Formats: sequence, structure tokens, C-alpha cells
Amino acid sequence: MKIIDVKSVFIIFIILVSLTFKVNSEELSDGNNYSVNIGVALKSLDLDVYDTGSINSNGTLTEGEYFTYSLSLNSPYKFFSGNSRFGYYIEYAYSKFEMNSQLINNQSVEVDLGTGVDGNYFSVTPVVFYNYFDSIRARKKDALLVGLGIGIGYLDAIGDIQFTETDNQIYDVDVNDFDISIAIFLEYQHNDWFLRIVSSGPDVTSGNFDYTISDFSMVFGYSFVL
Repeated sequence: MKIIDVKSVFIIFIILVSLTFKVNSEELSDGNNYSVNIGVALKSLDLDVYDTGSINSNGTLTEGEYFTYSLSLNSPYKFFSGNSRFGYYIEYAYSKFEMNSQLINNQSVEVDLGTGVDGNYFSVTPVVFYNYFDSIRARKKDALLVGLGIGIGYLDAIGDIQFTETDNQIYDVDVNDFDISIAIFLEYQHNDWFLRIVSSGPDVTSGNFDYTISDFSMVFGYSFVL
């Protein structure tokens, strides 16, 4: 389900990198540190296959939903100016996967159809966000951040999938390529505690199909600012 071409992604990426060097560092001092986040996460990882240019999935492979511990290093949240509520950060993601189940009936039921894919992906996605409160100020008060990002992603996957939402035929999956990545971001902070919801992953075109990874996580935890 491709919504933007890779050339546009490079332009957006270059603009955001340029802004990194142009913004006055003193204005960003309160959000200029990396942080280590520890928490409990609800996660899921899906792979959707679309006809090129279509918004309707032919079929979905999944690892299912599960709870796990979460430990992550987050990049700084930087504002475009000292008083701005708009800012950005870089969302990094990497995962190996082994998907042996499919979602059917509009993704409401998880079943084993004997299909599956193995592989890995990574993505680097600049995310522009809006803060509904005055400022982050090193997580010493409430903040509500909502953001959307487009970046660069890579997907390596091999296996097969049944097109359960269209013709019910089984198709080979063999993709190994760079393309765009997309991230949607929501975070609420109270002092050093946070609730963070992110869905991100690459959207890669190969042959007649678009392959979209949706790596969803909802994490509740505590942040240690470095």
C-alpha cells in the first residue's frame, strides 16, 4: 500500500537532517538527551501483501499479540524552536521474524493455514510530532505527543502466503529490498513515566505486490534520561 515514492522520502529526510544542524542547540537543551526506557509492552508484528497501488490487503501473516519486557534507547526529542510545540525525533526499528499464522475475516481471526515467512527488517524514520502541552522539559511535567514520520526501510522475507481476502490462492513471498518506511507515534508522559504507542515498518514494492510490515507496540514504563 504505497502512499509516497522513495525519492520524496529522501527529500524529506534531507530536510529534517538539515534542520538538525540549523536549530539553535540552546533552545533544545531540555530535550537534547538520549533516554533509556524500561517497561512492559504489548506487541504484534504483521505482514500485509497488496496489489501494487491497492489499499485492500490480499492477505496478512502475523506473529500474533504477546506481552514482553521492553528495554530501549530513545533518541532525543528536538523542537524546531524554543517556544514551538512542533518537534521531531528519529524512530529506529529492527526485528527478525517468523510468521506462521494468518489473519482472516477482516483480520479478526488468527489461523494456521500451513503458510509462513521468515526474515528480518529495519527502518530509520524521522517523525515530526506536535506536543499538546507547553514543553517536554526533560519529562518533568505532563506531555502528550502525536507524530507521523516517513523514512527509509529494508525488508528481507521469504516464504508463502494465502490470499485469504481475494482469490484464496497461495503465492510465494521472496522480497529483499530497500524502500520507504512509515511510523505513527503517540506518547503520554508524566514526570519520568510514559505510555508510548508506535506502529512502524517498511513498505516495499517487489514485482506486482507491495509488502507492508506493521510493527505495533504499546509500552508502559519508566524513562532514565542520560
